[in-house]
Amino acid sequence: MLEIQNTNTDYKALFAHVNIVGKTTDGSIRFSDDWTIGDIEPGTTTFWASQAGNGDSLETDTVEITVSVDDSDWIKSDGVPENLYTITNTTVNTNPYGMITATGEITLNEEGDTYRMPMIVVVLKDADGKLVGGFDGFIDSDLTVGTQSTFEVNNFAMHADYASYEVYANPWM
Repeated sequence: MLEIQNTNTDYKALFAHVNIVGKTTDGSIRFSDDWTIGDIEPGTTTFWASQAGNGDSLETDTVEITVSVDDSDWIKSDGVPENLYTITNTTVNTNPYGMITATGEITLNEEGDTYRMPMIVVVLKDADGKLVGGFDGFIDSDLTVGTQSTFEVNNFAMHADYASYEVYANPWM
């Protein structure tokens, strides 16, 4: 689970590169993953959920995360409108088999071609507010400005003890 801020006020990061390296206590590389993340608009925070590594990490391992954007991938942008999406009536549940499901309703508040099919990101936190996991999914059909639509995203592999959750929408398509 990553939280990435674009503190630039005039340029969006067209493609952010994320490198995640897991190391054992002796410094050996346990895993190395590279992700490319889509647009991060000026002055915004985005959340991304995905599994890094092959699942055999130990609690004693360290994880190093670097985020970079190539000079050619900074594009002038007016940014996305504030309050682009309204997300309401959310619920996160875990079924007896361990699958976590998030449901809710989303409304697109502004017109724009790249806003119609957002990525839904669910952030899970412990009782102290620390991130303990997250997952994502996509809206399967175009949203219409002002019309409330339902969503459901699932995760089959996450087994996080969480006390609270937050649900976000990232502009996607």
